[in-house]
Amino acid sequence: SCYGTTGNRDQTLGNLKRVIDRLELTTCPYIICGDFNIEVQEVSDKLVEWKLQARTMHGGASCFSKESSSTIDFFITSQMFRAQSISCYTAESGLATHRPVMLMFQSFQDTGRVK
Repeated sequence: SCYGTTGNRDQTLGNLKRVIDRLELTTCPYIICGDFNIEVQEVSDKLVEWKLQARTMHGGASCFSKESSSTIDFFITSQMFRAQSISCYTAESGLATHRPVMLMFQSFQDTGRVK
């Protein structure tokens, strides 16, 4: 999991880049989740700039204040998960400012029984 530095996007992006670089070296699939404190589109753009096949997944607005909402809680999945059917959504919560973000693989959503 990752927690972005509030108010310091450069530090957050630098930390994220170091983590992803290390994960990419393993050649194993990975999922990073967290409160990045940066809008999801900005991280998506950075993944492209860094020439990575990883992608962001989010379930919509997840952080709320009196004045606005933002999508700063999300997942980054490695390219090895691109062929998987994965859904992402936010859940209602009693938390004051954040909604939990869920990631679910389609194979675990099917309710059909195996015979």
